[in-house]
Amino acid sequence: MNVFTPSNSTIVPEPSPERVWQLATYLQKLDKPVKRDDLYKAMAMPEVYGENKGIFNDTLSVAKELDLVNEADGLISVSEELGKIRTKDDFRRYAARIVFQWEDSLFFRVTAFFCAHAEDMRKLESINDVVAYLGANGISIHDNVIKGWRLWAPFLGCGYLFGNVLIPNWQQRIADVLFSQQKWPKKQQIPFSEFITWLQHEAPETRDSIQGKQVGLGVSNGLRTLDELGVLKIVFTPDASQWQLVKTSGQNAVSYVQIMR
Repeated sequence: MNVFTPSNSTIVPEPSPERVWQLATYLQKLDKPVKRDDLYKAMAMPEVYGENKGIFNDTLSVAKELDLVNEADGLISVSEELGKIRTKDDFRRYAARIVFQWEDSLFFRVTAFFCAHAEDMRKLESINDVVAYLGANGISIHDNVIKGWRLWAPFLGCGYLFGNVLIPNWQQRIADVLFSQQKWPKKQQIPFSEFITWLQHEAPETRDSIQGKQVGLGVSNGLRTLDELGVLKIVFTPDASQWQLVKTSGQNAVSYVQIMR
């Protein structure tokens, strides 16, 4: 069972990112290969909570899909990639980099569609409304798919849940790709067109949300939030090329950005 790769035709409602991270950190602390059944007993505690191998199997499958663990000869062990991950922030950045490279996957297509149609989708209050809207636009899925997608999309930085509504805000996703960038020094004034071209490469799910010089809602919200947090600075210069963020009561035109920290 795969969740993110193109070969998969659905997204299961479990496992959550927290379950996958819990499994990964347990193996890191154990620091030795473990039998699959022993790992199940340690993670699921069936003697306390009853047998539930389904969620465990799905969690392990996602950990393997993300190349966090290896399984050979009946033993589960830490992968080379997991050995480099120290914090949950590291895990999120790593998972996003892996997940969003599979552009033919259902997960990528739903996320990219959400980014491109955020102004309409943010108004949808129920999972059934989201399923119907996606279906009307050529993405036929089950409500369980959306339940699974809504676990991972916010974790990977593509918004946050407010009640039943996923608010489109790419603040965390943009911050995560900025974290490792070495293209520009801090406080350099970067032409916005250059920055957007870079962002569309580093976060390819944002591509369709940029139309001409108009930036979509999810990316607009993310940039404004990062500006408020002091991570980057949105700069408008009247005599320079102008791009437009989705309109609010604040600054909408932008010419440059500066990475502040």
